[in-house]
Amino acid sequence: MTPQAGQFIHFYSEKVPTAIDRYTKQVTRVLGVLKGCSDVKHWLVGDKTAHDNMAWVPWNDRADTSSWVPEPDKFQRLLNVKVWHERWTSRPSWKRAMQIRARLMDEQDPMWNGIPKGIRSFSEYEAKIKASDDAATNEFGACSL
Repeated sequence: MTPQAGQFIHFYSEKVPTAIDRYTKQVTRVLGVLKGCSDVKHWLVGDKTAHDNMAWVPWNDRADTSSWVPEPDKFQRLLNVKVWHERWTSRPSWKRAMQIRARLMDEQDPMWNGIPKGIRSFSEYEAKIKASDDAATNEFGACSL
């Protein structure tokens, strides 16, 4: 739900209040589920790390940038979620993975949302992709299957 919330909040040229409301409520609901788990467990699946822990953390990391939650308030009413999140992100394996991710992001040059640096809107990005596709078609000719 976080990507959808971010899409409607940040990238649509016109605001769609019903979509923003729907997806922000869904993010809140999902974080509530995570809170329920983290209130009673050290990890999401009892006392062991598992893929489900790893799958949640990137979305939590982006809650402030891809939705409506400012960084200081990200875990404001979710203390156990914050503790769980910090427990995971303090792991050496997570830190190493994020170092590799940062290096690859720098090499590929996208912003946090995956759009290349210097692009100011999704429509500008679409135009750039189309221009690139048109240039390739002109250079190599159209391909058909």
